[in-house]
Amino acid sequence: MVILPLTQAILIFGAFAALVAGAGYLYSTGDITLPDNLAFPVYSLPVTQIVLLAVYLAACLWVIFFFNGCNHFMLSSAVAIWYFKSGSPCCESLWRLFRYHSGSVAFTSLINGVFFLIRLIANIFSFDVK
Repeated sequence: MVILPLTQAILIFGAFAALVAGAGYLYSTGDITLPDNLAFPVYSLPVTQIVLLAVYLAACLWVIFFFNGCNHFMLSSAVAIWYFKSGSPCCESLWRLFRYHSGSVAFTSLINGVFFLIRLIANIFSFDVK
């Protein structure tokens, strides 16, 4: 069982709330038409809005993986600092993250996001139909 630290849980919840709100806004900008003899309106999205929605969802997924990667880096760096020298492990880990390794964490989170999508698609297609 994985237990998230409170700050990471708050950041991921905030990113997920922004994902839902932004995706809802992008979806609501489509065109609504009311054809004759239908009980419900027809809702259509242009291709540009569909592409924009896909890019937005991918960026939000990347942000969630970035927060997760920052948490992993902070934890491993704080343990290394605590074990090998004295000082403030949390502050020094945060300094290392923002000063030297934010690009590495961002690139790794991009790779993790791509592999997450590949794994998700593979799991969807791997179910046996009985």
